[in-house]
Amino acid sequence: AVANVTTKRPKETERGRFSRERTIFSGRMLKFRLPDTFPACRGRIQFFQQMFQDISGQLPGYKIKTGDERFDQEFTVYTEYQDTPAAILTPELRDRFLQLLEAALLQISVSICNGYMYIAVDWERQFEVDCKISMEEQKQQFLEDANLLSLVERILLEGEKTED
Repeated sequence: AVANVTTKRPKETERGRFSRERTIFSGRMLKFRLPDTFPACRGRIQFFQQMFQDISGQLPGYKIKTGDERFDQEFTVYTEYQDTPAAILTPELRDRFLQLLEAALLQISVSICNGYMYIAVDWERQFEVDCKISMEEQKQQFLEDANLLSLVERILLEGEKTED
């Protein structure tokens, strides 16, 4: 499933009152049902790139390091149970997310829980109709968007390697 999402938070003034809302995230939310072969996830795991640090006001209780220096430089990981990430964020899955960042050049935030993977993507446009450009250009943009979704699925769920 794919949806356009905007999350906002009211700004708090000096006197404790709230003023206008502040946009925390505006982009796409992708939802994937995890394969039955995926390890069961106890509680919720959430990880995101440093630039998405303020995407959620309710992070799980523990901030952890995976021990993978490259992954830990890119992502901050939170979990409800300290022992769960090791079973879920295997070296292979961490590598897949790093491949996705390199291949798609997207900013992402991920939450894994209840048999689903939710990925918030800082993606300016996706399957948008623009009456100011030709049908041929729109068709090309739609194909690029579909190819990117396919890439996400292949890398994360099927473990396809991208060419270096």
